[in-house]
Amino acid sequence: MNEGLPKIFNTDRRLKIGIWGLGRGLSFFKTCQALNIDVVAGCDFNQHMRDRFSDLQPKAYVTDDADQFLSQDFDAVLLATYCPAHTDDAIRCMNAGKHVLSEVTSFHTMAEGVRLVEAVEASGKVYHLSENYPFSAANMWLARKWREGLFGELMYAEYEYVHECRSLSYTYIDGEPINPGNQAHSWRSWLNFHYYNTHSLGPMMHITGLRPTRVVALPSKPSLAGYLMSAQDGMGGVTPSLINMSNGAVVRNLMGATTNDSHQQRIWGTLGSAEIIDGELRLRLGASGGGPKHAITPHWDALGELAEQTGHGGGDFWTLYNFTREILEGEPGFFDVYTAADCTIPGIQAYRSSISEGQPCEVPDFRDPASRAAYRDDHFSQ
Repeated sequence: MNEGLPKIFNTDRRLKIGIWGLGRGLSFFKTCQALNIDVVAGCDFNQHMRDRFSDLQPKAYVTDDADQFLSQDFDAVLLATYCPAHTDDAIRCMNAGKHVLSEVTSFHTMAEGVRLVEAVEASGKVYHLSENYPFSAANMWLARKWREGLFGELMYAEYEYVHECRSLSYTYIDGEPINPGNQAHSWRSWLNFHYYNTHSLGPMMHITGLRPTRVVALPSKPSLAGYLMSAQDGMGGVTPSLINMSNGAVVRNLMGATTNDSHQQRIWGTLGSAEIIDGELRLRLGASGGGPKHAITPHWDALGELAEQTGHGGGDFWTLYNFTREILEGEPGFFDVYTAADCTIPGIQAYRSSISEGQPCEVPDFRDPASRAAYRDDHFSQ
């Protein structure tokens, strides 16, 4: 029990969670405490990560065996395993009767996406994608104002997740060197950056409520030194794409590793625009391109001050809060399995487009069984 913390949900039931993947997974520990969630089990193949978990939660069950982990008595899994393995691991959790909060991204191939969606439908379990970038104070403020009609209809947006994290090609997420050192186990050593698209695309989807429908990308070949693979084959370059949204607007989605990390956001509506440049939110309103810009200090939703004390600027709090609220109170969260698919597919299709020299690719809606059927056997991957 966490004495002195506020009661968040309208129930006395406490959620019991197991964490599978104790690198990134341990980043949620403070958030679990804030939400009065009991972390009762952990699983990881790395001994040093299991040791860290035991130091934080000495009474919890910990193992390197996934079957033993999933046989324990808890309600949900915070899934932070190897990125391209998330689909099979999530299905394994649901087959064991657990709800799933999955780290990004949801799946690595279109066929995996079909399997995941249908497994969630069959299980009756809550599945959420743990995409946290939409839940900064500024992005949540923009989402509220967008729903109120302040900006009109989306015309164009530019969102970025440019993050040079070269060291993670050679270490685990906690900085521990990969052992043996003559091998590269980390997915960051080989995964093309198009696949890791949700931190830039997710906020724009959450703000506007729109879904992607088509994507096109050209290859970009220059690479930073020190990455094991070329830019086309790894995370050492830039991967811009252009995405049509469901209202016909266009979004430039930019990920990559460069000599200038950048998380800028710019969004244009028919009645006004907004930008987040170097952390400052500014608006230009009134449907006039030359109007004055107004600096805004965004206010949190309720619980925001509590969220701010946790990871990723409050984003980790809100992803876990939304997931827990749906389990305990039945209130649907934004990043369910269908929206997770909407956010994951553009990365797969952008990579497909880039290696075909810019052939446009559709972003099917996996809510529709007929749309899923066309991709059931599509195992294309890097």
